[in-house]
Amino acid sequence: MKRRPAPPAEPPPRYREWLTHIFDRPIADPPWYFPEDVMVDVHFHGAPAELAALFIHTMQRCKTDLAAFSDAQVDQGLYYMVNNSCSNISIDVKHESLSLDIRTSLLRSIKKLYADCFEERCAPVLSHLDEPGATRLNHVCYMFWDVSPLLYWRKDPNCALFDDVIVEVLQAALSLKNPACIESALHGLGHLRQIMGPTCPAKAIVTRFLETRSASPALKAYAAEAATGRVL
Repeated sequence: MKRRPAPPAEPPPRYREWLTHIFDRPIADPPWYFPEDVMVDVHFHGAPAELAALFIHTMQRCKTDLAAFSDAQVDQGLYYMVNNSCSNISIDVKHESLSLDIRTSLLRSIKKLYADCFEERCAPVLSHLDEPGATRLNHVCYMFWDVSPLLYWRKDPNCALFDDVIVEVLQAALSLKNPACIESALHGLGHLRQIMGPTCPAKAIVTRFLETRSASPALKAYAAEAATGRVL
């Protein structure tokens, strides 16, 4: 008997409000979350549990629910979500009041962002070389782990578990076809190597990647740099 696919999860109650607040914005320089008037409240206010649920649902539904927004809008919105210079979301969803299951599920949900958004919408070019043809999403894809505190769990007593889950996410991104996703995974792996030191499995992961996947000389060279944490 064929197993029926699980029905889609119900969205959190304020999900549409969240999408509108974060992604349905005009493109501006500086972005909307850096207003000239410091009294303007740009934050999406919610308890850590609600923000985590909204974050996870966005990742799981990014293929369809972010399709309504331009690459530039998704780029700005993702920066708002994951960069703690833009909002408090990426700090709040790490809060110790949240269960391990919620926090590890949140990290694992990023696999969907890579597979269902970055893989399909980023141009197959390398950002660390400023190759031409990039879309507005390429930069946030490349910088995802660089700008986000979601990579750093040193002060948490369960940091080893979170490191393992991050490695799992990066390996999943590394298995994709788009060079932009592979580069992003290597970039994150390089920063994880800087954080973890020699205990990081970056070298073994890169070795296996180079042995089993074809890659351009530029990507191979970047992988070698990432293995020892020599990334910017």
